[in-house]
Amino acid sequence: MFSGETITLTCEVQGGETTEWTCEWRRPGLATHRTNSKDWTFIVSQSSSGDYLCQCKLRDDWYSSTQRSNAITLSVSGKPKAQLDRNNAELPPGGRVTLTCTVNSLSSFSYTSSSSSAWKYVWYRGENCSELLTGEEAVFPSNGEINVSEEGLYWCRGKRGQPVYYTILSDPISIVLPVTVSSQLPVMLIIGIIIGIVLIILLILWWRYRRSKHSCCISFFQSESSGQTPATDHGVNRIGHAYMTLLHVTTSIYHTLHPCGAAGHDESQAVKCTKREDK
Repeated sequence: MFSGETITLTCEVQGGETTEWTCEWRRPGLATHRTNSKDWTFIVSQSSSGDYLCQCKLRDDWYSSTQRSNAITLSVSGKPKAQLDRNNAELPPGGRVTLTCTVNSLSSFSYTSSSSSAWKYVWYRGENCSELLTGEEAVFPSNGEINVSEEGLYWCRGKRGQPVYYTILSDPISIVLPVTVSSQLPVMLIIGIIIGIVLIILLILWWRYRRSKHSCCISFFQSESSGQTPATDHGVNRIGHAYMTLLHVTTSIYHTLHPCGAAGHDESQAVKCTKREDK
């Protein structure tokens, strides 16, 4: 059992089904509880865990009591929380997503045989469970599955028993529509425009930088040229004069040496002729 559920214990007297009985319920270390029927109904808590046994007496004869029953063990856990799972996070085109709600029961007893004790499920959609998908009075499938075809947040919780006992709500699960190219187009268009504007600004800045740098270089060379023209021209004239002088001297020497070599003189005579020319 879970804390907050309602339980009914029954003390059955074999052969005395039609007799009116007063029954006592015992738990080790606790006070005896007495009822005027064979049934005891109460809401359990975690402190209700333990062994229970009963003994009944005839209402008009307190000396004729039954034997004590065998003890039964009641185990009570904290309030459970529903678990919600899905087979897909996105809705396929024209399809559905299957949601599965489960409750992890730690009880050693099986509740599947009783329709009143088996878990049934309630489904919700939206923020804070704003939309109830199925009516509270409906008979829910025991397998805890539901197919959905709309996006949104989904929740579930289990219920069972009379009066109805509810589990803690599950954590929500989000079902979304698949992202298509058409839905991405506006975002991509905005990003493209922003990138284009940034590139244009960078190109303008680069062009202005190159232009300003080129203007500085032209001004620098013009100032250098205007400041050094006389000295440069004087230097060119000096170099040209030296070149013409050297050319004249070389031609004179060639004409001086050539006749000596052409007349068939030997090397010593050529040297003498050269020295004579030097004189």
